[in-house]
Amino acid sequence: MARIRTIKPTFPHSESLGRVTRDARLLFVSLWTVADDAGRTRAPSRGLASILFPYDKDAPDLIEGWLAELETVGCIRRYVIADNHYLDIPKWLDHQKIDHPSPSTLPPFPGDPREPSREFREPSRGPARVSDGREGKKEKIPPGALKAPGGRKEGKSEPMIFPLAKAGDPMALTLSVIRLTAAQYDAVLRHCRFVVNSKRDWEDYNAWFETKATPEQRENWERTLSDLLRERNHRNDPDAPENQGRSHDHYLYG
Repeated sequence: MARIRTIKPTFPHSESLGRVTRDARLLFVSLWTVADDAGRTRAPSRGLASILFPYDKDAPDLIEGWLAELETVGCIRRYVIADNHYLDIPKWLDHQKIDHPSPSTLPPFPGDPREPSREFREPSRGPARVSDGREGKKEKIPPGALKAPGGRKEGKSEPMIFPLAKAGDPMALTLSVIRLTAAQYDAVLRHCRFVVNSKRDWEDYNAWFETKATPEQRENWERTLSDLLRERNHRNDPDAPENQGRSHDHYLYG
């Protein structure tokens, strides 16, 4: 998710950053915009390249080197949990003052003394399925199709990727069907950075609800949208085994 962050006037004079290349310094600043309020982000290198350097065709091949530079001087820490790649910025809170920070949904760096000891389990990210209207039969959402889940059996739904709206919450997105509060919008972008990158993306999802969704899907649009975004984000996540080796354009356009 894109966020507004602070850059101190002393940044250009940092001795540690002075030991890395100019591209690595640009990457470091860019990482701040996708890090959550605890200074963590998912860190598949190709995914980061597509988000942070969308106009640079060589970035997917070079970004691993830039990340290694930053890791060498202690600007970032990379780690893997349950086959998912993450990074954090160790001195995040020394440089970013965040009012009312949102709790991180990502696991902390192993052994980080700032975090209470607890087991972290990634939510299930198996492919979503949709009902075809016939009891007992389901079809898998095909790649590239803008489809959303229909009916579900009681107790089988995965947790929603964003909270239900509360009365009085400030609105961040208001379309004919999709209406997200600031908290919901933040949660969507935090969990679905490989899917939602622009206003046009939201308009496309809203158009699907207007023209192709069933009455049940429109009535329960929050649940439908949550499941749809989860499935498409998984399909566009370069860390997913089935996505290994796919082109850079796949991560941009799904």
